[in-house]
Amino acid sequence: MKIQEFREKIKMADHVKLEKIASEIYKRLPKASKEEMDSAIEQILCGETPEKTIKPVSVSFETLEKEILTFLSHVDANYYFEPNRVIPAAKRSKWRFEVMRFIKELEKVQADSGHAEDAARLYLEIYNRLAYGCGYYIFRSDDPFRSIGIRQGEFYPRLAVKYFSTGFTDQKILDMLRAATSVYIDRETLYDELEAAFIRELRTRDMRERALGIAKAEVSRLEAKYPAKKTGYRAQTDYETDHKIDEISNTILGLGIALFEEKDAIEFYMKHSREHDEEVKLYIALEAIDYFGGSVQLWLNTYEEAVKKGVKPRNRLIEAYNKKKQK
Repeated sequence: MKIQEFREKIKMADHVKLEKIASEIYKRLPKASKEEMDSAIEQILCGETPEKTIKPVSVSFETLEKEILTFLSHVDANYYFEPNRVIPAAKRSKWRFEVMRFIKELEKVQADSGHAEDAARLYLEIYNRLAYGCGYYIFRSDDPFRSIGIRQGEFYPRLAVKYFSTGFTDQKILDMLRAATSVYIDRETLYDELEAAFIRELRTRDMRERALGIAKAEVSRLEAKYPAKKTGYRAQTDYETDHKIDEISNTILGLGIALFEEKDAIEFYMKHSREHDEEVKLYIALEAIDYFGGSVQLWLNTYEEAVKKGVKPRNRLIEAYNKKKQK
């Protein structure tokens, strides 16, 4: 059937039939074609005219790196959001197609190639810009991960695999810790999810112990630079620091559970968390114990210690305590 015949046939079809036809066509597309079709669909939904498919020409890593660094510099200059003469208005919404291509090309770089380290660093830089875009407008979207079709909770594990593919160093562990705990997140992702993915990539006890020491050192650095403020004026930096310390402490709790050092881990968390409301701190800690697979005894002990100190748990925690106690 020629395209004109196809158009004539679907002209009289209602919405339900059109949807069914489109679904059947999409299901039969090979994977490679689906990736091209996804871009065309996104363009049509945004009111744009799909670009004609051009078979991509393989470029050298040096060329790819230059393209990505140029893109990152344009993002940092806010050229994809604010009016400017560098990026034409018609192209500002197409940044996502550039990012999708960059990611696809970076994932082709093998761990044993001479460019693996540089590729991993570029991958991280792209991730950091997308995460920043979840907190501030740098693109014409408040959810850059959704725009490229990859949820942050899916992007981060791919990044971690890539970043650690050439080995583990203290700096790499710190970079991935910060990428899980010290960034803005999209609406579909939880910090616990990123932190669990971080811990999961640390596959040996030695790696997890190193990460634990690095995480504790990061908390100490932040505490020294930004002492806790419970009263008085609090700048945005204070709130952001509190959040970072809380999430890193949460990761330390997860690492402690993975290392079977639960008692020390929960003590660290309860001591260093910047949450001012002790009941809320207890609630978050107990949720983390459940999420990271901590023992029932750790959960009960943490609850009972808090109650002894005068914390009054919410009804949901009281019910959970009674159930766990009965078991």
